[in-house]
Parts: sequence; structure tokens; C-alpha cells
Amino acid sequence: MTHPLFADWHRAVTIDPSQIDLNARWQAIETFTKQMTAARALALVRLAHERSADAAETQAFADAFKAQEPAFPMRDNQRLLAVLAAAAGVHLISRADRIAVLLAYATSAAAAVRWNPILPDLAVESARFLLERSASIRDRTSPPAGSPARPIWTKAQTDLIDSAAELAPVRQALAELGQAADAALTSAARHAQALQSWHVTTLARLEEDTTMLSWLLSGGSSTLRCAWGDLPPSTAALIGGWELAALVRMLPGPSAAHRLLSQFVTVGLRSAVEHRPVTLQEAVREFPATVTAPDMDEAILDLTPILAQVHGRPLSGNAHGKAIQLVELVSQSYSEILLVRSKREAP
Repeated sequence: MTHPLFADWHRAVTIDPSQIDLNARWQAIETFTKQMTAARALALVRLAHERSADAAETQAFADAFKAQEPAFPMRDNQRLLAVLAAAAGVHLISRADRIAVLLAYATSAAAAVRWNPILPDLAVESARFLLERSASIRDRTSPPAGSPARPIWTKAQTDLIDSAAELAPVRQALAELGQAADAALTSAARHAQALQSWHVTTLARLEEDTTMLSWLLSGGSSTLRCAWGDLPPSTAALIGGWELAALVRMLPGPSAAHRLLSQFVTVGLRSAVEHRPVTLQEAVREFPATVTAPDMDEAILDLTPILAQVHGRPLSGNAHGKAIQLVELVSQSYSEILLVRSKREAP
């Protein structure tokens, strides 16, 4: 079903929606997004921000519309593709799967490095999805209830056998017994599987809650085995974000994590609350060479500038040279790890 804002999104780039077949274009989006990969999702995010994307994915995206709409422009179509990529992104987020998590985290990362989206709705939907999905997978639900118990062998079947003068009714009763037993076993297996899934999720959530609070209350870094106050504030912010991200058990990460990070800066780094803002380059220069940074991902270097620079891959751009507060630094450090992880877990 075509998104209700699809026509308005075209108007945002001065395209008259009455002159095109919106249903055909939306059909192209649905066709293109049926077989998604991490690379394809990241290409859509780049296109939606009018950034250079993988050439093959860009061509495949344009071809999907050409197949539905013979007059679709294949040249000088950057802004049109940006609108359609943003629309495809909003559509993918509605699926609430691992690709949606990756796309939402990548869109949030794009905002952090100050890419300008052609449609603000993609960023809004991404932020909303991360909050709602995080809450739903951590919902404190009760164990799944099983189906009401029903007797496999009934009095009617007993009476049938007792009164049977021939073998056929007995065979029928035994066949019904077998079918009832099979149905009961299938139902029990499904319930056991649902219970196991509930237990795994519940334990993961409890472990996440406990370890995150313990980390905040510990007052020190488990990586460097020292108090946060003994470290340069920017170093503590970088490592603190990484350590908290490592405690996330389910993606998207808990919505309360950023409040924990703010508390971490206020309490754990209380001597540095008035610390002047720093640029990413300055923070990396203070970073101890003896610390092994988390893995980066070549495909998203420009979306993870902290990891890129710690690994000796400096990036250009105004966003990377802009001074930011410690709370922003620790939040970005945390979010970059979850973006890398979401790409790794995506199909």
C-alpha cells in the first residue's frame, strides 16, 4: 500500500505527483526492498542524504523504477533518487527486522555527522522506531500461556469401542486417538519453544539491566582497570561509550542508555563536567596507544568517525572538526559500536 506521504515527498523536490504514476513507483520500492542486504540498506541511506553510494546498488535501484515506469529518468536524477531512497527507507523501517535496525542506526549516525537528509521524515521515523522497538523487545511480559488442556481419549470413543460389533469403528477410534495425540504433542512443542524464547529474552534483559547499572556504579573502567577520574576526560568518554555498548544484549539498545551515559558524565566525570568541548581529533590524540579499540567496518567509516580515527583513518569534513561536549562524545562513541554491530547482524 502506497505511503500516505508519498505524494508530498515528491512535492518536496518540486515534482508534481499528478504527472506520475505513484502506485507504479511504490510498487518498484516494494519490489526492490523484498531482497535486502546490509550493503543495499546502507546504499539507500547514502542516496537519501545525496551522498555517493555503491554504483551497482544505485544502478539496481534506478533500474527497479525503470522497469515499472519506462519514462523514468536515468540521468540527472540525484534528487529524485534521494526522495525515493528515503521513501524506501521509511518502508523498510516499518518491517521492524534486522535490516530496519541497521537502517535506523545508519540514519541516526548520518545525523550525528551532519549529513543533510532530503526528507526529514526518514530521520524522524528512524528515531521513533529505535525507541519503540527497544521498548517492545524489553517489555516485561508474562510467560506465554499454553493451549487449554483437552483429553485425548474421550468417553464417546470408549463407548464406540464397547458397542462396536465390527473392526471398522475400532480402527476409526484409534485413528482419532493418534491424530489427537499428534496434535497435543505439536501444541506442547510449540509452547515449549515459546517458553524457551521468553526465558532467553527475559534473562538477557535482566542481565543487561544488572550489568549496565553495575558498570555505572563501579566508578571505573573495566578496560583500563582504573577510576574514571584518573583518565583524561575525552579518553574516559570514548572508552565509557564502548564499555556500555558492549553490555547491550539486544538491538536496538535500551532507550535508557543515553540517560546512563549522561549520568556517567555528570557523576563519573564530575571533575570534568566543566571540561571544554573537544573535537574528535583532539579526543583521539589523547587516546592511549596501549588500548585496543573495537573493530571498525570499512563500509561505514564515514559514519563512524571516532572508530575511524582511533584506527588511524582520519576523515575530512566539518563535522569531524567541530568541538562537542563530553556527553555528546560518549553518546557518539556508544552509538558507533551499535551501528557496527547492527551491520554485522544484518542479513
